[in-house]
Amino acid sequence: MKDLAILVVNRNRPDLTDSLVEQLDPMGDGISKDIFVIELGSDEKGKSRYASFEIDEQEFAGKANGHIKGLEWLLETNGRYRHYGFLMNDLVFQASPDPLARLVHHLDSEPRMGLISPTETSPYHRKSLAKEGSLWRKVSSPDYLALFMKGECLHEVGFFKPDFPYSWGAIFELSYRMHTNNWFLAYCDDVVMTHLGGTTYGATKGTISRDDYQEKAKAFCANYFRENFGPKWDKRFSNALPDGAEDYYREHRRQWEGRSEPPLMRRILRRLGVAK
Repeated sequence: MKDLAILVVNRNRPDLTDSLVEQLDPMGDGISKDIFVIELGSDEKGKSRYASFEIDEQEFAGKANGHIKGLEWLLETNGRYRHYGFLMNDLVFQASPDPLARLVHHLDSEPRMGLISPTETSPYHRKSLAKEGSLWRKVSSPDYLALFMKGECLHEVGFFKPDFPYSWGAIFELSYRMHTNNWFLAYCDDVVMTHLGGTTYGATKGTISRDDYQEKAKAFCANYFRENFGPKWDKRFSNALPDGAEDYYREHRRQWEGRSEPPLMRRILRRLGVAK
């Protein structure tokens, strides 16, 4: 059984996808790996030279759908791996220390670490910035950009559900299943990547604009979690967290429902039970 299978999704951006594959190829010293590119309905000129599996879709069904179907294809054709990587194509990894070797090392060193994600360089996502002096830290859920999942965990709790047409929210639902089965998720502070961003929605054929995507995704997530897990789903999810995990559920619930964080004084009053 090989150590790592990496699935990269592509939709008419062979420049980004090929660059990522070529960047990852020499990485992973001491581990065995395979890299697969999942084509999501790309035009002939938009396909990666490293394409492994093609999904025939005219209208873009989302990157989560690509990873789900790509994983199904992989298990049917190649069998199981010890670990799995699910990557967007618009990522650039810092070359040192060896990212793939470090990520596999962390997964192997922690028996109940079910999933780990590299940290980022973007100041717009403060929670995913690397923390100095830390190797990794438990979190409620990382961003869905580069997920490395332990095979034992994946085959026990499953992967993304095909319920999320906009990808947003899929990692939160998965994280809850993982936590209730005694697995934890982590950000990796000694593996850092840059997310180029804005390279698919509104930028390639058959996709809605980035602004439309974000509005539709927020509305979908707000309704999905409320209907499936109750109006206070964030508290339910938080109660399942392991000790020491950074909790982002409440923050995302507010973003999806279009509510801003209350002012400092109101937060204090709420804690004192004076305000609701």
